[in-house]
Amino acid sequence: MKNKDRFLGCFIGLAVGDALGAPIEFCRRGRFKPISSMVEGGKFKLSLIRYNQTGNPYSGLINPKRPGNGCIMRLAPIPLFFFPDKEKIIHFSGESSKTTHGMPESIYASRLFGKMLFEALSGKDKESILFNNEPELDAPDNIKEIALGTYADKQENEIESTFFAGKCLEAALWCFLHSENYKDAVLKAVNLGGDADSTAAVCGQIAGAYYGVKDIPSLWIQSIVKSELILNMAERFLIDRIL
Repeated sequence: MKNKDRFLGCFIGLAVGDALGAPIEFCRRGRFKPISSMVEGGKFKLSLIRYNQTGNPYSGLINPKRPGNGCIMRLAPIPLFFFPDKEKIIHFSGESSKTTHGMPESIYASRLFGKMLFEALSGKDKESILFNNEPELDAPDNIKEIALGTYADKQENEIESTFFAGKCLEAALWCFLHSENYKDAVLKAVNLGGDADSTAAVCGQIAGAYYGVKDIPSLWIQSIVKSELILNMAERFLIDRIL
């Protein structure tokens, strides 16, 4: 598979996953009809003003009780931009989290996921992507557990799709592990309920990078709002990154 197919898959896979999950965001599992296809369905301003005044981009919350998942659901451009420099991908994945999510759980979840996306973009197999990760010494315990792959043998009722970075990452990786194609992976993520759009966006990035853009249903891509703009943006963004 060509690098371009994987890179576009990672970028577009994020958008498709997010769109699939959006209609049922925060619906409780089992309280909605299982999703099987695409359903039709201001807060950063102060931070931007503060950045213009101070030049400091790190405006994220640091409350350890609120380690949100927004940092990993948007991560794809970081590994795509710095590929194939693995160390830069890991470093700047963590730095990107600090702009909005400054809690250790969010930062280290971003670093770990950035490393996994690097492996997927490099064409590694699932075992190498998911289970060949040395836990970082300073990472929170739950992120270390994810790095070790302890979620692999969990049952679906043990997987939680929430706005917490660790829970979201675990859920997305579990769905990727227990599926054989992009479609099944993201549908599994969506049907977990909870923070469905974020979990599916995270799952969509790694599944898209692994299976490639050709594995994403074309009708799903076409159903995204401004899909042509997103595709053109992805092409422009990647034109100098393809080896």
